[in-house]
Amino acid sequence: MEQYLDAIGYLKKAVEIKPNEEIYYYLGVCYYSLGHFPEAINYLTKTLEASPDDAEAYSIIGTSYYLSGQSQLARENLNKARELFQKNNDYLKAKDIEEFLGTMK
Repeated sequence: MEQYLDAIGYLKKAVEIKPNEEIYYYLGVCYYSLGHFPEAINYLTKTLEASPDDAEAYSIIGTSYYLSGQSQLARENLNKARELFQKNNDYLKAKDIEEFLGTMK
């Protein structure tokens, strides 16, 4: 856990110098890994502003919403991730998301 906190510190310094979607993505992943879902969603949404076809970002956002108890927003983002994975011929990830969506109530 401490490594994620260290990474967040370094990434925040980097984003001050030169903001970009990759730094936002990794900040989102760090916050997601720590269970800080609102922060993860915030940074991953910034990633999508610059890279609107980032299936991984949609996937993590969807999972963050799911773990936060926001099923509708989770479904919307996971469906978008599934569509993008299919578009990019990543059928294994698309299938994983489809199976996960099937388990959601």
